[in-house]
Amino acid sequence: MTICITGMHRSGTSMVTRLLQLCGLYLGPEERIMPPHPDNPAGYWENLDVVEINDLILERLGGGWDFLPTEVMPGWEQRSELDHLRDRALQLIESFGLQETWGWKDPRFCFTLPFWLALLPDMKIIVCVRHPLDVAASLTQRNGSSSAFGVHLWQEHYRQLMERTQSGQRQVTHYDVYFTHPQDELRRLVDGLGWSVPEERVQAACEEVSSELRHYHLSTSPVPSPEIPPAVRQLYSELEKEAGPIYGRSRPSGQERPVASWSSASSTRGPTATDWATDLPQEAHAKFEEARKLIEDHQVEASITAFESLLAAYPAHAHAHNDVAAAYVQVGRHDQALQHLERAVQLDPQDADTLRNLGQVCVALGRLELGIQAFEKVVELEPADADTLFALGALNYQLGRLDQAREQMSQTLKADPNHPSAEKMLASLTDLTAAKGAGPRS
Repeated sequence: MTICITGMHRSGTSMVTRLLQLCGLYLGPEERIMPPHPDNPAGYWENLDVVEINDLILERLGGGWDFLPTEVMPGWEQRSELDHLRDRALQLIESFGLQETWGWKDPRFCFTLPFWLALLPDMKIIVCVRHPLDVAASLTQRNGSSSAFGVHLWQEHYRQLMERTQSGQRQVTHYDVYFTHPQDELRRLVDGLGWSVPEERVQAACEEVSSELRHYHLSTSPVPSPEIPPAVRQLYSELEKEAGPIYGRSRPSGQERPVASWSSASSTRGPTATDWATDLPQEAHAKFEEARKLIEDHQVEASITAFESLLAAYPAHAHAHNDVAAAYVQVGRHDQALQHLERAVQLDPQDADTLRNLGQVCVALGRLELGIQAFEKVVELEPADADTLFALGALNYQLGRLDQAREQMSQTLKADPNHPSAEKMLASLTDLTAAKGAGPRS
């Protein structure tokens, strides 16, 4: 059996491939598997020969990793100029012939799948999907690209993929479900493939990957958003319907999803020094809890109205500024979220939770330097915060500051010696720095 794992970049394809590989999926000789990289320290799990062939196919068609030219007509996979690549692909397929269950992962399959299906018509297809705004935010963090670019790229990948496959050929799996029911979802996948994998092996695969899952970010975007064109919403809705019953059960009811990794003020948390200094009355605290309850009930727009009304009367309520920012993020209004977070930090500059949130929103808006500044303040307050140290290292890598990134990965491991992503990223950064001499400096 041959399995193809694909989907938009930053949509969990590496995570799903690793899980399947631990279940017994053969990806090729170890020396031909793409090594980890600071962009993906847990590993890509891509076969270098397949990636090279896919890149050359797209190049011959006048495209690239990020697009397939619209003028390419159906049947392009039979073009004579691809004969040499077809021969290479057949030789590669032949080299896997003795393996019982084997396959490849590459987001480029979204564009090149017709070429491979002509050679492997019975190939099983796993489609990994993640909310388009989450993908766009991840691309912004990695490449500095705009949210609009990320959403457009998401649409093109899944549009091409859905047009070129039948529902019976593919299984759709959603990124979010691996943070709630990973073992159930992995079992669903292997059973859907008709692949006999013992339950203890499925469990062991999830346990091995579970230590890395906490370093992925859960979704922070709502399903409906003014940033998403109607055609993208419709396409995402179609993919969600195919994502299976486990995702359906684990998904929050209603249209909105709560912010997942947002640090929110809670009713059990005592007021900050700023709250006491301004002597906020009980009415303010009561209205604050009412507004928070609306978020919990997925009434996000109503919560925004309630928070803004509260802040009109009590503009020094730092926690309200923080939590209305969370609501604005859910409806895609990151600029308003940023304004409230900046005000919250002015009111309470020692609140590490608000500073973390500020850093996240800055990164989502592509304002990486401001994000770094916020995260640096968190580390000043909480020097052993491994996840924030890791985020700082990743951001400095994006900006070409290999020395700082390497130092912050080392600090991450001091704070959390078992941090799997930091160890792999540090090794990759050390190799990069060695290859570039002293490395770029800021």
